[in-house]
Amino acid sequence: MVTLKTSAQQIRESLNNIQEMLDPQVKVVSRQNGIIINIFSKLNTGINVADKTKEIREAASNFASRNLGFKVLQTNYTATGFITKKAKEVKVIKEEKPKDVKQEEQLGNKTEY
Repeated sequence: MVTLKTSAQQIRESLNNIQEMLDPQVKVVSRQNGIIINIFSKLNTGINVADKTKEIREAASNFASRNLGFKVLQTNYTATGFITKKAKEVKVIKEEKPKDVKQEEQLGNKTEY
């Protein structure tokens, strides 16, 4: 048996492939002759919101009708916020050479091993 909660979760997982969309939340509302899909997520800044909305709505509708067998009456999308793209930080790690015991004694740092 497919519940509204499990169908919403499956639609959400199908939307994870869409780039520039973060943390999608999906709610499915049952109606007499089909379902309504409500989608909420954050988007990256600098994208065409109208095109991205269309892409998200079509992906959710297609998945629900093809894979789950639902008649989709309506698909709504709401952008709940915008996030700036963060450049990945690249850290350079320097390898420290182990000091010899003799070098440490000369520096005044007496260390027992």
